[in-house]
Amino acid sequence: MRRKDVLTNKEKHALYYLVKYPVETDKALTEITKLKLSTVTAIRRRLRRIELYRGVNTALLTNLGAELLTVSYGTLNRISKGVGVDFYKNVDLNAFYMCTDEICDLAISFEKNYTGARKTMDNFLAQVHQKGLSSDNWHTAVFPAESTYLLNFFDYSPVIRYLFNLDVRASERKIQPTLLRTESGSMEFTKKERIGFTGLLMVPEGTDVDVSAKTKLSRQAVASMRRRFADKVLLPRRVINLGKLGLEILVLTHDKLDLGISLEEKVDRAKEAISDLPVFFGVISNSDAIYLSAYKNYSDYVAHEKARIEQMRKGKTQTIESTASYTYSISNLKMLRDFTFLDIATKMLGLPTL
Repeated sequence: MRRKDVLTNKEKHALYYLVKYPVETDKALTEITKLKLSTVTAIRRRLRRIELYRGVNTALLTNLGAELLTVSYGTLNRISKGVGVDFYKNVDLNAFYMCTDEICDLAISFEKNYTGARKTMDNFLAQVHQKGLSSDNWHTAVFPAESTYLLNFFDYSPVIRYLFNLDVRASERKIQPTLLRTESGSMEFTKKERIGFTGLLMVPEGTDVDVSAKTKLSRQAVASMRRRFADKVLLPRRVINLGKLGLEILVLTHDKLDLGISLEEKVDRAKEAISDLPVFFGVISNSDAIYLSAYKNYSDYVAHEKARIEQMRKGKTQTIESTASYTYSISNLKMLRDFTFLDIATKMLGLPTL
């Protein structure tokens, strides 16, 4: 960060709680932080103004009919072949989160079903080979909605806690795993709700009045929809600017898991192993687990990864069969899809154009 952007201790704690509790009002945050209301408001506005965070609405499309979440990553040797990021302009991976540091690429996607996922990957690989690129180091992990647990879905508060070495309550470090599909059946939208859902994805930091103006729905209708969608299909988040905060490395970790151990035991082991790590995305199924984390330096990552592996492999049963990590330079990171849930939701649900 620039010198004038260096944070005070109050600002560090406030940033943590702003990210940890993205839907809480300033008044509610005063009770949590023990700061004055005017202080919380001033800090929130300043940190947003210098772009240390921004608000997004993430969408849990597995509760709207998507059967799979996929994570694809690896190297295609694009640069050595003279192929830049423009390659991805003509590639559709159904990704809502996609980035590259020009060496390693990463994409996280929702898919309607296995047939759709196979078609997406076949089309992608065909374009890879058409460009003369190698897919030997390209990997895709598939997570079924009904048998996958979310350990973290873009909650960046563990990264802030690590970055500033904050002392927070044990209850705030505790991870509460949730199934990737939390509804027994897909939510059904009315015509008005489809319009409202579109508006909420288009105006993630907007008030009910702002979304009302965009959608031509009443403010009361927008507020009602926001409540109905909350925690089921719409998960508000505050996304931090990793580079501006001085973080240097984004890490993707992929564990292959022992199929002879119950999923419940794997989830219990995993949530304990990452509870103190700067993980902002984590999913685990019976066969795979993938995490995204961010670090100040490589030595911190190595120390944390060693501790995590020891935790996962302690006792009589070793849950991990193998593990692999890819590191991405945050200073060179380019976002190719930046929480673009609207594009996938429109394709999957036929959302209206506003």
